[in-house]
Amino acid sequence: MSRRVVGMAVLCLALLCSVVIAKSGGLRIAGAATLSSGLVPTVGDCLAAVSGPVATGVPPSPVSIDSIGANAVRFGGCADDHIGEVLAFRPMPDQSGGNGAASTFSTGSDGEWCQQVAVGYRAQVRYRLRDASIGLWVPVTGQRFVTILSVPSTDPMRPRWAACAVISPGLEAYRGSVIDPMTRDPAPAPFGLCRTGDQTDRWVSCVLPHRTQVFGTAGGQPLSAGQGSSACRALIESMTGMTDLSAGGVLRVVVAGGPGKDGTSGAGSLRSARCGLSVVGDGQLTGTLIGIGARPLPLA
Repeated sequence: MSRRVVGMAVLCLALLCSVVIAKSGGLRIAGAATLSSGLVPTVGDCLAAVSGPVATGVPPSPVSIDSIGANAVRFGGCADDHIGEVLAFRPMPDQSGGNGAASTFSTGSDGEWCQQVAVGYRAQVRYRLRDASIGLWVPVTGQRFVTILSVPSTDPMRPRWAACAVISPGLEAYRGSVIDPMTRDPAPAPFGLCRTGDQTDRWVSCVLPHRTQVFGTAGGQPLSAGQGSSACRALIESMTGMTDLSAGGVLRVVVAGGPGKDGTSGAGSLRSARCGLSVVGDGQLTGTLIGIGARPLPLA
């Protein structure tokens, strides 16, 4: 038998052995292993919907942070309508306890972490507007923040994580992004602190008809009516990009809650005032004015 024939016989025998060994260990299926359930979000991912108690519109709070489980969140494409975006993410320690059971999932520390993220986010806006507000006004941009918690599991190998997301005040759908602190580009319509401006003067979503938008609240230090009004105008100019805050006579600057009938005159200090723009006459707005610049007003 020639060497070539012997070589081919040895090769065929090797191939046959490899097939037999593979069969004895089970069939291999091409592909990559993936988690069987649940998504692990990353910074910049968008929230398409949420469910549960958090799914109600409330005035944005500078201190309160909602917490929801990952099973109450549906993520979607950022090019589509969405209600929020993931600002920060952190993996958590192994969730298995000494007896093999899942450890208690603490929401307190995660909420505090997300609150610090929110504080840092707002601090960037305040820093960017520091010259305009001169410390007399605290800018108001209207975001809500929520902690998203991974679903607890008895599987110690399942990833445990927490995410901090910014969401629209009333969970209104929007396009675009608010991760970059506002004041550079037009903000999505829901973001802002808007009020009805009527006798009840209650908070309302900026996408609904309203007469007033608040751009700042008193910074806690005494200020005269003159100081408050001047700094208020400067703050609104920086936040809106408008060169004519009256928009041709349609709007007026209002410092409400201070001394005098409307807060714009009189002696004393403005400790609990609000700085904003109100519609003159019977008109109404249906969107935020943050970053509007020279664009047409969103009038109803």
